[in-house]
Amino acid sequence: MQAVEMEWDNIQRERILNEMPGRVDLIIEIDSEPEYPLSAQDIHKLTTGSQITLLQARPLRNEDGKEFTRVLLHVPYGQLPALAEKFKKYGEELTEFGNIPNSWVANVRRIARAALQSLWTDSEPMPADDTVHWWQFWIRRNPPPNVQAFETWAAQVGLTLRPEKLKLPEHIIMVGSGTLQQLAGSLNLLNTLAEIRAARPWHYELSHLSGDEQHEWITLAIERMIPPAEDAPAVCILDSGINRGHPLLAPVLAEGDNHTIFPDGDSSDSEHGSGHGTLMAGLAAYSDLRSLMLEGGDWNQMHRLEGVKLIDPNVPHEPQNYGAVTVQAVNIPDIGASNRKRVYVMAVTATGDILGQPSAWSAAMDNCAFGAEEEGEPKRLIIVSAGNVDALALDADYEYTATNLTSQIEDPAQAWNVVTVGAVTRRGHVLETDPESSLLTPIAPSGELSPLSRTSCKWQAHWPIKPEIVMEGGNVARAPDGSVERRDSLDLLSTSADFRIRPLAPFRATSAASALAAHMAASILAAYPHLKPETVRGLLVHSARWSDTMLAGLNPHRAFTRQTREQFNQLLRCYGYGEPDASRASHSSEQEVTLLREDELTPYKGSAGGASLNECHVHRLMLPAGLLRDLGHPTCTMRVTLSYFTAPNPSASNRIPGSRYRYGGALLRFRVRHKDESEEVFMQHVSAEANEDDDEAEEGAEPESLNDRAWALGPKLRGKGGSLIQDVWQGNAADLASMNLIAVYPVKGWWASRSFPRDSPWHRCHKKPLPYSLIVSVEVSADIPLYTEIQTLISAPLDAA
Repeated sequence: MQAVEMEWDNIQRERILNEMPGRVDLIIEIDSEPEYPLSAQDIHKLTTGSQITLLQARPLRNEDGKEFTRVLLHVPYGQLPALAEKFKKYGEELTEFGNIPNSWVANVRRIARAALQSLWTDSEPMPADDTVHWWQFWIRRNPPPNVQAFETWAAQVGLTLRPEKLKLPEHIIMVGSGTLQQLAGSLNLLNTLAEIRAARPWHYELSHLSGDEQHEWITLAIERMIPPAEDAPAVCILDSGINRGHPLLAPVLAEGDNHTIFPDGDSSDSEHGSGHGTLMAGLAAYSDLRSLMLEGGDWNQMHRLEGVKLIDPNVPHEPQNYGAVTVQAVNIPDIGASNRKRVYVMAVTATGDILGQPSAWSAAMDNCAFGAEEEGEPKRLIIVSAGNVDALALDADYEYTATNLTSQIEDPAQAWNVVTVGAVTRRGHVLETDPESSLLTPIAPSGELSPLSRTSCKWQAHWPIKPEIVMEGGNVARAPDGSVERRDSLDLLSTSADFRIRPLAPFRATSAASALAAHMAASILAAYPHLKPETVRGLLVHSARWSDTMLAGLNPHRAFTRQTREQFNQLLRCYGYGEPDASRASHSSEQEVTLLREDELTPYKGSAGGASLNECHVHRLMLPAGLLRDLGHPTCTMRVTLSYFTAPNPSASNRIPGSRYRYGGALLRFRVRHKDESEEVFMQHVSAEANEDDDEAEEGAEPESLNDRAWALGPKLRGKGGSLIQDVWQGNAADLASMNLIAVYPVKGWWASRSFPRDSPWHRCHKKPLPYSLIVSVEVSADIPLYTEIQTLISAPLDAA
């Protein structure tokens, strides 16, 4: 003990001579005699009656295999005498009963100032070289300034820290990179720590842990989780079953909510197959599990899960039964929880040269969303994956992005009423450090199309724009020999079906992307449970944006050349309307305001088989016109989304132009007032467009004087959006001030041109009303109180006439 005191005195003097603060804490290492380990009570006595803190105590074995105890203590400045006093009493005093106080001291073999290596608690040896390594820093939470002090000292010695902090009861865990010399060079830095362990970048560390270590992380996550209420909205997963025994899934998936279409009643997933349904469940519940695992504080889980086992590798369905089987699966959750709000997600697709044409399966999906033929059947929000590039195509002959452009979106993702999800990736670096991985090059640059995603570039031009959105689906990498390789750092992290052995597993492609989309949709529904499925669908797509990487220099708000129009059409067929943003989908800001209206119109009137157009709704936007005109030329953006569900009627005749053979029962469009139009002229143009057979009209055939090139899609291209129509205008504030009217009007579908007998559920279908959701957002680049101004002008978001 005297040697430690002398060493500490020397440290203080040396720091003063070097004009460094002399008041510095110390970390003391205490080892017990071999085969005489210290008890928990003995260790506790080391810190009682003082400000000394126990950093760690662990059993170790010496070179002879004999067990001893190593204790690490943090000794604040001025507290070393208190520790010395405990040892002094053993050698010099007796208790009133004649016993030797602190008799446990006899079992102490060594006391020394701890070196950096003493903080190392990982099972692997501490790196001895001076190259950059990733470290896991266990920072003491007490005293509270410790974390800030650690970050300060880390910056001073040049460590690179990741921003994530995992908050545990006694520690804050951060990950950073640096050399051994950098760590050893700051006594102040080490004094903030309790432990140092090996670490890899957060992006893939969790999937590389052992099964036991993964279970430890999951236990910590569950302790922080606030489970969802019984009546919370749900994501219903139509897949290969879900293993709800997984510790992360049991809190959000009740036994009675895990269903199957098979008569054996087994709703579980296969532990020996792909475990696809259980992987879907993890992302649908929590998004990428790294978010749940690595964030500190409470995790308020706002939505639940449901599952329907739709496929079983041992019981294949005949291809022509896919539609009927899916309808059966969609209806099952309604039986036990008819009042629950839910989002359906399905990442089961079939190959085929569909070219966008409806199939029996896609029509079944559209029927499920629309509410089918039964009176009062609920409308449903359904999310479907676009399908993945064939695994056999991911070989040396794979060509990015040519293979993706010729790989068609799969059946039933061409369904009009569903949200079809493709995959983008922001995982542009292989983070594994083994020699083989260090030679890999990611195929897709960050922010571009995932190599695993399909597109609708080969579809016939008159079929809807698909996918509507893209979300993270991971990346793959190319080896020097040209082969395609996968790495966990390029994937997302989800729940494994084989959870008893390894509960976490990588997940990728459009399946993962569709699960993320379902998670976001459920989050919108949890925040606004009164919204209709059409509205949640609209908000999800409305929040999407094209990144600069996707646009690749293209400005869609200028007049197109033939080349740039082809480039833009390809953009739509690859990325749809872009990548959604959860915050934008749920909230407005002062400079970006989102307005919505849920309404319905009766599109047709007259007699069955020869109905004419009926209602047109004109919505007046209460924009602060004076404020916008005063701004003049700062850039403003208006985005309009019209979401509704149409009744499907698939047949080979759908390819014939004309309303009689259209796929949709009733179709809607919107038109925004041009800045140079009077209200009267605006209504005349709306009437003309509604009566025009827009399948036969030439694209862009609007009067040249009113053909506003500031709209990205324009009236003809936006009409190819199926039952979700979206466009975005960009111009100056003064022009926007005059664009205060939006018309929602019908065009003819088969409801208007077909007649059905009395016993048909479609008898007098031309009299049916059609619900819709209109979503408008206005964004200004100038720093003005747009939200406040609009709020004072209106009591409801949109005023319909």
